[in-house]
Amino acid sequence: MKHYLSGGRGLITLAIGALSSVPASSLELFADAANQTQVEMYGRIAPAAFVGTEKVYRNFYDEQSVIDDTRATLGVKGSVKETFWKLELDYDRMNFPGGSGDMELQVDKAYVGHKFNENHSLSFGLMNSALDDVDRYGQTALETMVELPTAQDQDQSIKYEVSYGPVVAATSFSYKAESQAGEAFGDTWNGYVGLEFNIIGVRLGAENRTGSEGDSRFGKGRLYTIGARVSPLDNLTFKLNAYTLKTHLAQRAFLADGVTAVDLYTTDEDRQGSLYRYNQYEENEWQGSEFGVTYQVNDQLTLSASWNYEERDEWDRGSEYWTGNQEQYDEWGDSREWQTLTVRYMLNSDTELAVEASPGEAAQSGYSRITVFF
Repeated sequence: MKHYLSGGRGLITLAIGALSSVPASSLELFADAANQTQVEMYGRIAPAAFVGTEKVYRNFYDEQSVIDDTRATLGVKGSVKETFWKLELDYDRMNFPGGSGDMELQVDKAYVGHKFNENHSLSFGLMNSALDDVDRYGQTALETMVELPTAQDQDQSIKYEVSYGPVVAATSFSYKAESQAGEAFGDTWNGYVGLEFNIIGVRLGAENRTGSEGDSRFGKGRLYTIGARVSPLDNLTFKLNAYTLKTHLAQRAFLADGVTAVDLYTTDEDRQGSLYRYNQYEENEWQGSEFGVTYQVNDQLTLSASWNYEERDEWDRGSEYWTGNQEQYDEWGDSREWQTLTVRYMLNSDTELAVEASPGEAAQSGYSRITVFF
């Protein structure tokens, strides 16, 4: 821990901690013990890239074999007695299908919360949904893993968290929630309950959403998920992350009233999303799982491996709900299976070098990233 004079009542402190196997740093900008006030700044810079992405069915905006995935984060968080808050900005590469490939600055988190006591807290604003804590809990791979279809940051949210000894739980409600691609989900509730012990931990989660009411292809849906960890040795951990989702998907899309041919060529993403209306919603079933193991060789080197599986009714050519994407079916069939082999190496206390190979039916062959935390 390093200390620097800040010139006022406060003290600037660079504290190096640990969050899972990834270091977490923060720079204390201000601290006033008398008034129980504290302000910290934190962030990361992470040049990264997907490699071997020239596959028939692509997950990216371009056909090139290397896709840049550079990211950066800058955040400020603080507390005033029982009140806590966070503002976090992310600089992300728009490398998904239909994206521009450019980097864009976005507000990732902006919320205020109140801690009633050591066991209860309530938060309001733009934040992680409660179910996001289940997804991260069971993940092993660096980047190429099965991900929950909806666990993510949501604005217009309220979240309640509680813990008593080994019992942890949380629930959140998001008004007019959206997918990571900006597709409407409708009002969404989710939550989880878990047990934490020294050797084993498990979290069970569920989500219910009302549907987009014709604004997107997603109708009402219900998701169930599990995240689990078992650590028979201090440096050896087995993890499980799995979900099953029943969601109603629109079978028909049509132009909304008043849309003209000229509107179809708009480059405004918000406008593009409002061009169509959807109907004929039918229930689809999705499911996926990741089982992995992590071995910490020493303080610098960590090795991981995982097996991943995912299937959806909309991928199955024999299903009445098949999307008709023949390229995807030729590459995956009605399900896909892949593995990950990950090496993480700490160059120093604040710099991590990570490389991941993804044999099997992943959207890329590998991923590499170097991250500096501050």
